[in-house]
Amino acid sequence: MLKKLVKILTLLMIPTLVIFLIGYIPKLVPINEVNCFSQYGNCSETLKKNLENVDKKNLYNTKKEISSELRNNLMVSDYSLQYRIPYAIIVRVLEKTPIYSMTDSSNAKYMQIDKRGLVLSESNSTNLPFIISDSTLPLQGTSVGADELFALSIIRVIHPGFNVKVARIENNTLIVELDAGLKILFPVEGDKDALVGSMFLIMSKIKAGSDIMNLIGVKEIDLRYKNPILRVGSTEVN
Repeated sequence: MLKKLVKILTLLMIPTLVIFLIGYIPKLVPINEVNCFSQYGNCSETLKKNLENVDKKNLYNTKKEISSELRNNLMVSDYSLQYRIPYAIIVRVLEKTPIYSMTDSSNAKYMQIDKRGLVLSESNSTNLPFIISDSTLPLQGTSVGADELFALSIIRVIHPGFNVKVARIENNTLIVELDAGLKILFPVEGDKDALVGSMFLIMSKIKAGSDIMNLIGVKEIDLRYKNPILRVGSTEVN
């Protein structure tokens, strides 16, 4: 009878002991290394720097601090953590990527923006297509307005094929100036593909030197109307 009771108690204690060990052992494992990888290879320098500031204690606390950092990081859309014997944690993240940038007339700072219009970060310079806004720049963690996102999407399409000197929003109009001295006016809403298609068609005729539509000498293309207006100095060509 006593042996049977001991056996029952032992069977009851095993799950409790296992649960205790699972919860307690991570607090005994020291961590001195955190390695971060993203879908592009190594994580961005900004993210790696943030993780370097995490206080490396034991496995339990370090994972907790890393999770807290990544949950609140605008650059991260998803992540996973993996313990690697003996003293390391492997961090794998899905990083959000800025594809646009925005500044104001001072050009002192550039807000880095993702495809949905979320401002991910702020920098002193940029290699991304950007516009100059005539309004207050959005703060990190906020989203740009619908008109600004529309303008940014246009610039991203035309930027690779044309030498854009400057692109700015003024009075609800996207004004694009090319190195060739040509100015193009876009609305900040509408059918982006139709607007860009019209621009490409007119530009191809200008580059070909066509005089069929009196395109020689055109200095401004205004796409804010149903029918584009071409201006040669102060003269309009419909």
